[in-house]
Amino acid sequence: MKLYTICPNCRNEVKIKSTAKTRGDLQMEIGEEVTFQCLYCKENHKKHINKVRAETSNKFILIGLAISIFVSIILWFVLGVIGTVIIIIPGVFWYQEMSAVKSFNNYMVRRR
Repeated sequence: MKLYTICPNCRNEVKIKSTAKTRGDLQMEIGEEVTFQCLYCKENHKKHINKVRAETSNKFILIGLAISIFVSIILWFVLGVIGTVIIIIPGVFWYQEMSAVKSFNNYMVRRR
């Protein structure tokens, strides 16, 4: 899951470096406001954490795809056609990633 916000000056996406899975975890990690420097306009900005959005990271889906192809090839020789059922692993990775992004974007922190 990638976290980002939009720069108010140049309207470019700015990546937020965090491993928080929910907005509440992000609040506990960095506080009420995110301070960042835009890579394009080089300005420092502060935004409330409700303005931080999440989107899926294709990295984990591609890792799952590579693992499933490798395991499918091995199981094809051991179990035959039934070994190709393992190809659903990327779908599981994708579903988990989508549910994490949806839960992050839906939960908002109360402003003080």
